[in-house]
Amino acid sequence: MKGFSRLGELWWQGITLQHVSHKGIIIPYLAFLFVALLFELFLAVLFVVSCFIFYVNHYWPSAPFYIGAAVLALLIGFTISSVLVILQRKKSHLKSSK
Repeated sequence: MKGFSRLGELWWQGITLQHVSHKGIIIPYLAFLFVALLFELFLAVLFVVSCFIFYVNHYWPSAPFYIGAAVLALLIGFTISSVLVILQRKKSHLKSSK
């Protein structure tokens, strides 16, 4: 179990670029994360619209539809938390370098 904890910690360090401070890497990565977040929000809007259409037509989708919604919610959560951590680290790095 300790190995999984360490693996999760290493994964989070990689996703949030904990050991990277070069602007040539951070800025394109943040741009990618913002584009990914926009796409995920677009998918969330599509999900809400499709739920409304299903409700109006008295159709109940199968389980994979709801599983996809849960996966989308997790992706949005990971993306937002990654962006926030990177921006906080970038702000603190800028303050310490002055």
